[in-house]
Amino acid sequence: MRVTILNLTGKAISGGYRKYILNILPFIQADNRVKSLNVFASEQILHSIQNACNPNLINWHELPPVGLISYSKVLKKKVIETHPDVIFIPTPIPLSFDKIPVVTMIQNMEPLEIPFNGNPPSECLKNILRYAATRWACKHARRVISMSKYLRSYLINKWAIEPEKIGVVYHGSENISNSIVPKKPKIFSKIKENVKFIFTAGSIRPARGLEDLIYSLAQWNSDFIPYVIIAGKVEPGMYVYMEKMKKTILKYGLGDLILWAGPLKEDEMAWCFLNCGLFIMTSRSETFGHIGVEALTNGCLCIAADNSCLPEIFENAAIFYQPRNSQELLLRIKDALSWDAKKRKKMSEKAKERAKQFSWEICAQRTVNELKNALI
Repeated sequence: MRVTILNLTGKAISGGYRKYILNILPFIQADNRVKSLNVFASEQILHSIQNACNPNLINWHELPPVGLISYSKVLKKKVIETHPDVIFIPTPIPLSFDKIPVVTMIQNMEPLEIPFNGNPPSECLKNILRYAATRWACKHARRVISMSKYLRSYLINKWAIEPEKIGVVYHGSENISNSIVPKKPKIFSKIKENVKFIFTAGSIRPARGLEDLIYSLAQWNSDFIPYVIIAGKVEPGMYVYMEKMKKTILKYGLGDLILWAGPLKEDEMAWCFLNCGLFIMTSRSETFGHIGVEALTNGCLCIAADNSCLPEIFENAAIFYQPRNSQELLLRIKDALSWDAKKRKKMSEKAKERAKQFSWEICAQRTVNELKNALI
């Protein structure tokens, strides 16, 4: 089977997407069902991923410059020249290649489920366009890869996509603590040594649901309130949301306890996972919940919102609360922080056991299965 992969992410690439591509490419290339593997990406992305892969095992191609009037025509010509049996586009882009089957994958649930949700007008418009592009791609693709059963149900029930056309492929995770030396982030210079802290991470945007955590701490009625470290990059256009959260934090007198760490490097993330008293995921919508799986892999004691695909991913390895119910979240936090070492260890073992279900090798194998099924 000759496979061509199109990374149509423009000039930018998120950390999660880069991790996905870097982890599955070697396994896909090594699969004996794949006779040749051609990978298209922008110049910037090629430099980013080529160095981490064996360049002799993959045929690399630079995408045509974005902005050309004939972009689609030029791209199709270049792709067809690789003589693919199947084309895999890991992002839902409205492209077809005549009789060559296309397999698409959905990585962003927000435009489908909560396109507005407090977003600025520019982001609402983008989400409308993303929704339309995703629906077109799913309708016209030979097969659709869903990252969760939750998303698969959405596609079947909301868009009437044929059930037999959709395959569920969980993404993988790796314990970065085993491969790097964890490093304490600089933000911890503001915290006393050996003090319990709550950790949460992900892109800073309304879909993150940080209000739940902030409002729960605002209701804390005891002398001890744990520190909270919020890690993540502020997405373009989301500074208004971040400023709103900062004002809310100051309003409740929590400015010294809730700290913004910004985007953390892998070694800093590893340190936070290993040392936090709790990891909390308040997301309003997720296709898979990569950051939650990383927390499981590192044995974190986890609290998650009981919505979207999070119960499916965490299963019995997390404590759940109803989203937007800050009072319930507060009770869950207080209870979890009061657990003794034996109970915490048992939950940590559950987390690590659950994380074993998310393997990059299995992800790549099942992805190749879906590519193969597209030829039937």
